[in-house]
Amino acid sequence: MFECIHIENYKCLRDVTVELGDFTILIGPNDSGKSS
Repeated sequence: MFECIHIENYKCLRDVTVELGDFTILIGPNDSGKSS
């Protein structure tokens, strides 16, 4: 199982680390980069 996701310089994401739990949902407004 993944424990975290680290993203650098991908579209609007410059340096992001997301810690994942047993159940993680990504939510946000339209055009905010959720599926980028």
